[in-house]
Amino acid sequence: TMNFMAGWKVCDPTSLCYGNQSLKVAIDQTKKFIDKEVTVTIRPEDIRVLETEETGENILSTLVENIEFRGSSYRLRLRLNITDEQLNAPTIEADLPAEKIDRFKIKKNSPLSIHFPKERLLIFEPKSG
Repeated sequence: TMNFMAGWKVCDPTSLCYGNQSLKVAIDQTKKFIDKEVTVTIRPEDIRVLETEETGENILSTLVENIEFRGSSYRLRLRLNITDEQLNAPTIEADLPAEKIDRFKIKKNSPLSIHFPKERLLIFEPKSG
């Protein structure tokens, strides 16, 4: 399983932007896409769920849309918090060990901060047509 999030714009050689959200990436991934839109990918198990709302590099603000029990883990479906009403906020799937759901008090429709490790992001040019 992989998250594919289209519509991110390369803002500068090390940053991607989507509305009010931003990500830092390795310069070698973006140099051919300056001022273009790209698709960002990350695996659900590579997303770090944070216990409290935080800000910082590669920390994104989301809202929990769904929680699916999978035995020893949960799959969370999260919607990126975007302030630009013209953008369609992408959904993201993240895997979380079962013990952290109770400890972090994660519930449907609650805000949740997540971290995308820079080394786990892959950037692709969107497929045309």
